[in-house]
Amino acid sequence: CTANLPEPTIKNPTDYFNTVLYTGTITDTSTQSITGVGFQPNLTWIKRRDGANSHQWVDSVRGAGKWLESSGQDVEGTSNTNGVLTAFGSDGFTLTGGSTNAKLCCESGHTYAAWNWKESASAGFDIVLDTGTGSDKTVAHSLGVKPDMIIRKARGREDNWCVYHKNLDGDEATEYLELNSNNGQQNYHEIWNDTPPTS
Repeated sequence: CTANLPEPTIKNPTDYFNTVLYTGTITDTSTQSITGVGFQPNLTWIKRRDGANSHQWVDSVRGAGKWLESSGQDVEGTSNTNGVLTAFGSDGFTLTGGSTNAKLCCESGHTYAAWNWKESASAGFDIVLDTGTGSDKTVAHSLGVKPDMIIRKARGREDNWCVYHKNLDGDEATEYLELNSNNGQQNYHEIWNDTPPTS
């Protein structure tokens, strides 16, 4: 009986995560507003459904108009006109087209999925930027608890997406996955410094 269950921390998951499907309408430098998310996203992950275009990640910490492609190792892309998410709104986001690479998110007539997250410690989601030093370092987050999963990507150089998960084999924080490849889990001590994350 649901009356016997404890009160959930989050009563409605769509307050913090929601998926929207849409069809692109953009040509040249027109814009398209996508609504129905239910909140202002902090991370939007877009993928074309009817074609083989790259996955596009845009977040509010790096800023709209900057994207990373999780299907490859590419450096961060930056544009305010060429087929990217250019603004976050209270119920979704705005896309701006461009004849160069509008297929990324909004080319007219094609279908897309957009997964949206709201940054929140209570929902267990945080976005953090840091700059590498070439030495061991601690990167702070604002979750207040130990993270179960971490996705990390270098922005200024071509490199793999590294994924930590608490349930990977081996001692904690010794293994990682590559989001952009079909490789199995790997072990490289410099990825997480063989040091489990903390609160």
